[in-house]
Amino acid sequence: MSVEQIQKMYDNMYSGKYNDLIKNKNNALGELDKQEAENKETFYNQRNQAAVDNASNRRQVRDWMAKNNLLQSGESVDALLRNNTDYSNSMGSIAGNEAKYRNELANSRNKINTEFDGDVAAAKAEIEAQKIKAILDYEQQQAQLAAARSSASRKSGSSGSYSDSQLRKALQAESSYNVRNGDLTGMLNTKAGIEEAYRQGLINSKEKEKYLGFLNPSIDHMTRVNTKVNQGTYGYSTADRSNAKSYTPSSSKSSNSKKSGNWFTRLFK
Repeated sequence: MSVEQIQKMYDNMYSGKYNDLIKNKNNALGELDKQEAENKETFYNQRNQAAVDNASNRRQVRDWMAKNNLLQSGESVDALLRNNTDYSNSMGSIAGNEAKYRNELANSRNKINTEFDGDVAAAKAEIEAQKIKAILDYEQQQAQLAAARSSASRKSGSSGSYSDSQLRKALQAESSYNVRNGDLTGMLNTKAGIEEAYRQGLINSKEKEKYLGFLNPSIDHMTRVNTKVNQGTYGYSTADRSNAKSYTPSSSKSSNSKKSGNWFTRLFK
């Protein structure tokens, strides 16, 4: 895990939340669009019905007036005027209801968009706060690990702490010295020191492989040489080797290298 990975994780989390909010908003607006279409047809039908009723009423009034020879009378005119007034009132009522509905529809749309903007802002603030906390926690954890490594490095020195550069120079010098002098005991103790340095987090796995890759071939070679010498089969000596002792690695705290008692042995304190 790194800071970049933490940022990406929370950015993806925000994107997912944002997409959910967009989906919810679109669904709500889509439902309003559906209702608008249905009500538009309803108001259209109401106006048509009002026009049909008006035409029917006019026809009935004329028929009744004609039947009673009142077409030219004042009563006929009054009846037709009342019918027209009723028609106008019906159309006005329908128009008022439609205007009221459109106003409510616009308010509903505005409310959905406003709530969406608020939810987006809240989600962004919440996830951003979580991201910042996660990054701070990660950096604090890394600082604690660095402090632990520094503490381990200080413990490995007798008169002060080793820097990373000094540690690597010491590793290289110790390894080179023991290989150059064919000191198997020193090489084995150096190998133990390298493994302990890796265990304490003072070197990484690639550095460990590098140093052991330099030491191991010489250790294997010197081990084979010692075995042959102990068995009396190496070189030209004809001396009796029956009492020769096989090599036993010394403690990691004792080294025959030129830096006996150096920081390698202090790794184990």
